[in-house]
Amino acid sequence: MKKISVLVVFALLLGFGKMSFAQENAIKLNIFSLAIGTYNVAYERAINDMNTAQLGVFYLNWGTGSGDYKTTFTGLGITPEFRHYFDESLYGFYVAPFLRIQSYTLSQDYDDIDTLGNFVTRTAKGNLMTFGGGVVAGHQWVLGEHFTIDLFLGPQYSAGTAKVSDDSDDPDYEFSTGAFSGFGIRWGMTFGFAF
Repeated sequence: MKKISVLVVFALLLGFGKMSFAQENAIKLNIFSLAIGTYNVAYERAINDMNTAQLGVFYLNWGTGSGDYKTTFTGLGITPEFRHYFDESLYGFYVAPFLRIQSYTLSQDYDDIDTLGNFVTRTAKGNLMTFGGGVVAGHQWVLGEHFTIDLFLGPQYSAGTAKVSDDSDDPDYEFSTGAFSGFGIRWGMTFGFAF
């Protein structure tokens, strides 16, 4: 029985036996993003038989680095996306150019030596705004009439500069934002509900 169930699920994922998909909307949750403290939801809407528009919104609370030099990023991002499907809208293989705007509050506690030679803990605070984009390729499967699984992967580029805020202990501090600026890979897997 287990083998038959696995074969049925595999066949559905490959698209065998798929009936015409009449849904025009989908709400999705990116499950991989949960592993890094990001809550990422997206709404996808069919424009016509082969194209959709998607808007993703995410909240991030994540730290990078280690020890005394761990930087915490907290904030929001949006990802507008245009998808062209090769089968029909909301189903099958697609390519999708996208834009991404991110706005974060940065914080880092670190050890320093004051003018008297004493060890002190300082807090650097700042803001980071990035703008970028890229393109992903992916496949969205439809399970039954209402459930979707979407896998995607592609290159992206973002640019932005961190600015130290007025309430920082160190106005000359420089944040490392390598994880959020430059070239990178956008990837994920979403589970969704279509209607």
